[in-house]
Amino acid sequence: MDYTTIQSDFILSEIKKTNWDNREYINDLISLSNYTRNSPKGHAANIHFFSLKNQHPEAYIYLAKEISSERGEQASREVAEAKNCAATSEIESDNLIQGEKETWFKAGGK
Repeated sequence: MDYTTIQSDFILSEIKKTNWDNREYINDLISLSNYTRNSPKGHAANIHFFSLKNQHPEAYIYLAKEISSERGEQASREVAEAKNCAATSEIESDNLIQGEKETWFKAGGK
């Protein structure tokens, strides 16, 4: 990969703070930037984009803001919604486990 052709100010600033051994982070940002600018094509690319947005939500917002303020606002809303969904899922999971635990003991489990 030719890192000298990167045009994103955010990615360039991150390169200056990142050592070579952690270059996968920069590679993730490059992919995230590409997907943010050009919608991913295909199922696997969409899964990769979703994963990168979840791994690097703040970077996603910065990269989207480089495109436009509207795109940045949209990314901020997406990140907030994802955080809310994750929190709700965690609560639901905890409730499910608690319910299963109760039935376990009722069934004579230890």
